Parts: sequence; C-alpha cells; structure tokens
Amino acid sequence: MSALHGVVEPDAILAPYNVTLVGTGRGARRLWAQETLVAIDQKLGDLRGHVFEIHAGSDYRDFGLTDGLVERGGVVVIPTLGLTQGRQLAFYAKARKHGISSV
Repeated sequence: MSALHGVVEPDAILAPYNVTLVGTGRGARRLWAQETLVAIDQKLGDLRGHVFEIHAGSDYRDFGLTDGLVERGGVVVIPTLGLTQGRQLAFYAKARKHGISSV
C-alpha cells in the first residue's frame, strides 16, 4: 500500500515520491482507508481466509483499514505492533539478513 498510489502489486516498481499519511488530518486518513478497502475488495473479492500482514504505522492502519479488513473476514497480523522504533529496525534488519521477503 502506498499513500500516493493506494494498493500496489508487491513487485511493482514505483518512481520515488514524497507523500505520506503521517501528520495528515483524520478525515484524509479515513478517506485513504476507505479507498484502499474498495481497491482490495475489487482485487480480491471475498476476504475470508486472507491474511493481511501490515507493516505500516498507525497513521495508515488505525483509521478504518484494520477494522475494515477484519469486518470483511480477513485476518490482520501486525508483526511489529508494540515494538519501539529501534526494535522494529532490528526486526527488519534480521529479516533482510535471513532473506525473508515477508516477515
């Protein structure tokens, strides 16, 4: 997911951009979450049985995205939930070291 492009394929190559949801208003974050859920619905249809691993901060996930995925029957996993920024960085460094593309 991207603040600028919404839902993107994992192997998509995007040109650099400087757009973030961090610090935007609640309404903008809710709108982004709603639009993202619509795109996911269109792409996947029924979400029951799908597991969504979210590696984004609360500005992205806590304004309807996580709740919307769960309400649609999806399972949401947030591997770094509750970790300090330093521990998050260590988590991702370890994953890179071991060649894990999805941690």
